[in-house]
Amino acid sequence: MAAMGQTYVCMSDRMAVLSSTSGRIQEDENEIADWVVDVDSGFRELNDDSSYRGECQISETPYAITCSYERDFLVQQVYIYPADLTFTLSTHAFSFYTVRTFYGKCNEI
Repeated sequence: MAAMGQTYVCMSDRMAVLSSTSGRIQEDENEIADWVVDVDSGFRELNDDSSYRGECQISETPYAITCSYERDFLVQQVYIYPADLTFTLSTHAFSFYTVRTFYGKCNEI
């Protein structure tokens, strides 16, 4: 089980975009982003030197690490499943009516 203070690098294999204005779901390999998740600090893009955002918690059932961030018209949520180190990160931008979802694997560092 993960303990507080653990850090993960999560590499996206796929990214899908849902546009609520058109109702279309499409994959976009050009916008794949990788992420750093620190259980104590939050999460950020790997190639972004900005500070961590959001708060993380560890749930027991089902066992997962969950991070959430909300600001103005943006909501982001990260789920890491330590059993197989898969992750999902979803970004909902209300001003653009889109949801971007990243999928992939994490490595504990």
